[in-house]
Amino acid sequence: MKMKNFRCSIILSMAICCIFLLFSPVNAADPTIIRTALPATPQAGESVNVTLTIPPGFFGGIIEQIPEGFTFVGTTHPHDGVRQSGQTVIFALTGENTVQYTIQAPASGCGVIEGEWENVGLETNGTIQATVIAVNGTDPSHCTASQHSPGFGMVTALVACMVSGLILLAGKVRR
Repeated sequence: MKMKNFRCSIILSMAICCIFLLFSPVNAADPTIIRTALPATPQAGESVNVTLTIPPGFFGGIIEQIPEGFTFVGTTHPHDGVRQSGQTVIFALTGENTVQYTIQAPASGCGVIEGEWENVGLETNGTIQATVIAVNGTDPSHCTASQHSPGFGMVTALVACMVSGLILLAGKVRR
């Protein structure tokens, strides 16, 4: 009898997860995050101010890939909501409308700022349009983008939901 109830519980749990994912805000329109960088053609060693404009209700994170040769100088974002490792800067957001940070241009060269976002509240993710930054006198057609991995997707959300359901069910069966 317990095994039949357990199978029914698993099937019911999986069905609820599927319905939840199908009708959740995942299918809503993706928010657009806009990046502006001023100046787009800095002088050698000049600071570039980068602003990310965030849509209302965004709760999640943004990962920015700064071009090789450029240096992350700092941000106005709260210190406990920023992590930086090499050319990668991660911002945790809890409803902010903008994120501002500064990078310093190298003596010469160019690169592409790339970004990804993950909205935990809406369970959506995507990329931010790439921004080319070229030191004055550098041909921007020679700029290249970095290689990085994508964020979490729908499959990850589905697996997490199913695993959570199985853990809960396993706890009920042991009682």
